[in-house]
Amino acid sequence: MPLTLEPSYDDNPRLQDLVVRLRSYLRDELIPYEREHGLTAETKLDRTTLEHVWKRSAELGFYGISLPPELGGQGLGFFELCALKEELTASGATLSHSVLGDMGGPLRVGAIVKYATEEQRERYLMPVVRGERACCFSLTEEDAGSDVRRMTTTATPDGNGYVLNGKKVFSSAAPFADFAIVVARMAGEEETYSAFLVDLDTPGCTVLDGEVPMSGQ
Repeated sequence: MPLTLEPSYDDNPRLQDLVVRLRSYLRDELIPYEREHGLTAETKLDRTTLEHVWKRSAELGFYGISLPPELGGQGLGFFELCALKEELTASGATLSHSVLGDMGGPLRVGAIVKYATEEQRERYLMPVVRGERACCFSLTEEDAGSDVRRMTTTATPDGNGYVLNGKKVFSSAAPFADFAIVVARMAGEEETYSAFLVDLDTPGCTVLDGEVPMSGQ
């Protein structure tokens, strides 16, 4: 049986370079920025503060770095991505979640890029990749947690679209997101679920103020 070796940090010059540049950004720019604005884990973050990090991280090539090159990323694998996240966590930076795009950014878009229509890509997804828009992922419900089969949010066909009814909780980034990726049960169908791109300023859609989960900080 062939022996499978774990990826080696020492044999990855690209990763070594990324780590050096990331440490420099954190030390010389991001952490001083947080200190200047008095940002801590308890600070209620606003859109302007976050956009500064999104755009600067995009300029440096970190924002959405795991995306394929045609989408503006570098196609990083899981090992490399985890190594960068380790550096971010070790830095203790309050805004570390926004450097790679975990909080409302490209990493929330995920595999949906591969299945979206051209219109959806241009209107929703690519602006997120560029740091111009933000999204949140809405799956969890109060009485269902992340158990999809227990969710009560429904999507009912209505003309050329759908009417969604339900309530989601723990949608990290919702307070400053432009749209949500909402998972709903298809009304009238057994065990069929879909994800919908929902503008958060849509009539009938309300985002309630709440605490940002510790995992988001």
